[in-house]
Amino acid sequence: MLARRSLTKKELRDRLKKFEPNTELVLPLIDDLESKGFIDEAGIIEDKIILGKESKLYGSMRIKLELRKRGLQPEKIADSINQFFPPDEEYDVAFKFVRRKLNSMGGVSGIKRYRRLAGALQRRGFPGEIIARALEQSGISRYSEGDAD
Repeated sequence: MLARRSLTKKELRDRLKKFEPNTELVLPLIDDLESKGFIDEAGIIEDKIILGKESKLYGSMRIKLELRKRGLQPEKIADSINQFFPPDEEYDVAFKFVRRKLNSMGGVSGIKRYRRLAGALQRRGFPGEIIARALEQSGISRYSEGDAD
């Protein structure tokens, strides 16, 4: 299982329980694998943050949610987010996403464009203040002339 994908302790425990429901046997095995370096949760967190911000253009809230779903500790996630994804970088990622998304929006203008971009940024996990700043810096106003939709 670990040869195909890096797994957290929780993910490995859940998968092993399908074969061996007795946790007294599973937990020592997981601890042994971790002590030998086969489970690297810090590496998983770092990889997810870098992939999220550089390739997928996700915000910190989305990355945190995905890491929590994998059973990682919120304190470790928060520390790593602070280290690898500071707020100024998060703004840059949001701005890059807006520029990329604008290229595919064609004839959409006005408040409809603003709402679509703001919603897309929100779903990608960016905080409100970064969304507002990225849209403003892109020249997109919520009070634009155009459609009244």
